Amino acid sequence: MENETNKQPPPATKLMEIFKKVDKEYPTEQELKEVQQHLTENTTEFLALQKLSQNLISNQIKKTFSTSEELRDDLAKGAEALRHELGYKSSSTIEQLLIDEIILESLRLHQIQLFLSELTTRPGTQLLTLKKVSDLASAAQSRFNKAVQMLTQVRKAGIKLQINIATAGGKQINLQK
Repeated sequence: MENETNKQPPPATKLMEIFKKVDKEYPTEQELKEVQQHLTENTTEFLALQKLSQNLISNQIKKTFSTSEELRDDLAKGAEALRHELGYKSSSTIEQLLIDEIILESLRLHQIQLFLSELTTRPGTQLLTLKKVSDLASAAQSRFNKAVQMLTQVRKAGIKLQINIATAGGKQINLQK
């Protein structure tokens, strides 16, 4: 029987632990290498994370704009256009996750800004409520900015992770710097 205290966390959990330690504004080369190394060693789990990040965007669009199918479709197309503009297909896997994070935080920022606008025009809204929602909007803006900065830093570092899937199920992983 396996000892519970020696059990390693799942690779996705481990990635989140590593990623939380990374300085989002000024990541060191070592921090970026640790993320890349984990992704290299756990490619199948990463692909599940990549799919998860895209599903989070879809769910955010559906949740926020549940009353307008046309708007949801336009936002989904806008997310795809932003992915294309940021070079999603040719980006490293960590860059793809960061691009999805930028899109997600942008949606969240707009959602809270819409809510704040609604509250400011609603008669009788308490000042404390406006302050709390304004603070949430500031936090959302900060998360968006940090995701953009992190993508810039990763691209500046020039570390690339490329996964090639061969025909008979073989995998080839290349780290480029």
